[in-house]
Amino acid sequence: MTYGYRTEAETAARSIVEIYENEIIERLINGEKASSDLSNDYENGDIDLYFAIGDREYDPKTAIDLLEELDKFSNAIDQRGLWQDVLASVAADAYKNAVTAIFDDFINKINEIDVETVRDDVKLEMLETEGTGEDENYDARDWERDNGDRIDAALKARLKEEIDEIEI
Repeated sequence: MTYGYRTEAETAARSIVEIYENEIIERLINGEKASSDLSNDYENGDIDLYFAIGDREYDPKTAIDLLEELDKFSNAIDQRGLWQDVLASVAADAYKNAVTAIFDDFINKINEIDVETVRDDVKLEMLETEGTGEDENYDARDWERDNGDRIDAALKARLKEEIDEIEI
């Protein structure tokens, strides 16, 4: 039986990406890979993870349900015979691990975005819509230079769309 903990974990991971989306996009634009290391590469990453997953308490039944659904994320070697408090702690740990693993997968998918192709598509769409003007001596490099800020803004918006469309 599925209780929706995976979906909750996906939502929490997506919320963490949204917090750092501008930083992630800047890294992509700069030719870097986005990092999935919340503890070291994002200011307040641990705190944002804590707030994304919430201060959860689990009664034994809920803890067991969560562990059944997210068992592949659990660090527990043997869950039989655990006390209720320990079981709740293991469930919280499994949930945290699920969020961080899904966040890691999400970042890997974000890193698969071909930023240069997206940038070229954005420029082409802008050129098709606006053109470069009537001056025959005005070439694409001049147009790019003169419209750099607009191109960057459109690229950021397009990358946000690309990120929002990623299935996790």
